[in-house]
Amino acid sequence: MAVYKLGPVRLTQRGGQYVVNIDGEPEAEGIYENPIEAWTRFIDSADSRVRRRIGDLLEKQGRNRYTGALEQLKTG
Repeated sequence: MAVYKLGPVRLTQRGGQYVVNIDGEPEAEGIYENPIEAWTRFIDSADSRVRRRIGDLLEKQGRNRYTGALEQLKTG
């Protein structure tokens, strides 16, 4: 049973262990006894995926993927 799920990233509990899974990336699974370590892995994995999506969207809009600032048109 998923304790938390954000997009493809899940944090579940199995007995006394916490498991972080990423759909489609079985090699990325992490098993932790410390719930803080598991939470950190979960939130970092989710954050990087969301930031990548936002960056891609900003670039499609002609903006800088990191700052959101409108890019200057390059001429000549």
